[in-house]
Amino acid sequence: MKKAMSLILVCVLLIGMFAGCGSSADDSSGGNGETTEGKPLNVALVVAGSLGDKGFNDSAKAGVDMAAEEFGVTSQVVEIPSSDKTRYEPTLLDLADTGEYDLIIASGNAMREVLENVSKEYPEQKFYLFDAAVNYDNGTFENVYCNTFLQNEASFLAGVVAAGMTTSGALEDLNDDAIVGNVLLMDMAVINDFMVGFIEGCQYVNPDIKINSAYIGAVDAAKAKDMAIRSA
Repeated sequence: MKKAMSLILVCVLLIGMFAGCGSSADDSSGGNGETTEGKPLNVALVVAGSLGDKGFNDSAKAGVDMAAEEFGVTSQVVEIPSSDKTRYEPTLLDLADTGEYDLIIASGNAMREVLENVSKEYPEQKFYLFDAAVNYDNGTFENVYCNTFLQNEASFLAGVVAAGMTTSGALEDLNDDAIVGNVLLMDMAVINDFMVGFIEGCQYVNPDIKINSAYIGAVDAAKAKDMAIRSA
């Protein structure tokens, strides 16, 4: 929830940023989600992965939808499966090449490198990268806005709850052993940050607790359920 609200607020703040810059001679944005020419701000959201799992991408779309409802922003959402990474850069290039979008949003670290490349080719185009940050050793990226999250803090709280449940008796069919399972999507930096926070939260409650962690490798609810049962 914290992460979802952060994404929604960032999108709203970005619209406010456009509105606040309306007095600049070389800026094309005005107030109330419109350009200085009175046209609605046009936003493209490029999702690396899919929508519908109530994850980060859904949170980003919720922010775009909120901007559309509250400010009249127009938007396009493009989903690119994680298995088709070769489409990331061509998609961003095609969107930027149209010159139609006031802001192009890209999701996550998977798109960081291609966004760096595309933003250099289109210095007048504004980009926004969420859940990751460009590498400023590779350039100034003055046309790119980024935000990251302290996801380890949220997962720390989840770890506190999980460890507490091993002795609380709040749920039926829990054994008396201080063992919890931690099922993760894949072995990558942002996911491992979740894992570290979860482990520290568990150990804060019980330093001797046993934590079984496992990666499923892809979005697969059935496999995640099976691994969760086996890991605990």
